[in-house]
Amino acid sequence: GTMSTHKISQAGLDFIKGFESFVGYVYDDKRHAVKGKYPEWDGGPVWGTLTIGYGHTNAAKHPLKIKLGLRVTEAEACEILDVDLDECESDVNACTTKALTQGQFDALVSFTFNCGAGNLKTLVAPVNRGERGDYARTRANFDHYIRSKGEVMRGLQRRRDGEQVLWDAGDQNPPTEI
Repeated sequence: GTMSTHKISQAGLDFIKGFESFVGYVYDDKRHAVKGKYPEWDGGPVWGTLTIGYGHTNAAKHPLKIKLGLRVTEAEACEILDVDLDECESDVNACTTKALTQGQFDALVSFTFNCGAGNLKTLVAPVNRGERGDYARTRANFDHYIRSKGEVMRGLQRRRDGEQVLWDAGDQNPPTEI
């Protein structure tokens, strides 16, 4: 049959923006925020991943490449996020073989944006199995992705909990075909 091309909902987009939070300059995501503000990257050693806007990194789909002193407006960051999420939507559509609710789809797009398509394949394996798919097992497996470089991160724990709430949320009908 034809590939389904489900899109993230506004609720899913708002969830991702809430977790990424807009930063208009380049920062290292492993350096702690001071009084709620990430220090701007000064060209020194990078501990984590260089990031700008709503969680944009050089690994993401939008062609903007991070360099010292780069700035973006919030409007530009939204446009960049939109492009970056296109790839995540495609990954979820390509990796899932069962019907998903909009909430389940949104949760998987958020997860993919944060954890990558390789981890998505592992996460959705239970849903794809058998005739009915093990949705409960995939939902439970979100809890495994709470570490960064081996260290349990409270932020990741909160994000996975939020994705499980999204998974359970809202309309139980599959997302509309666009």
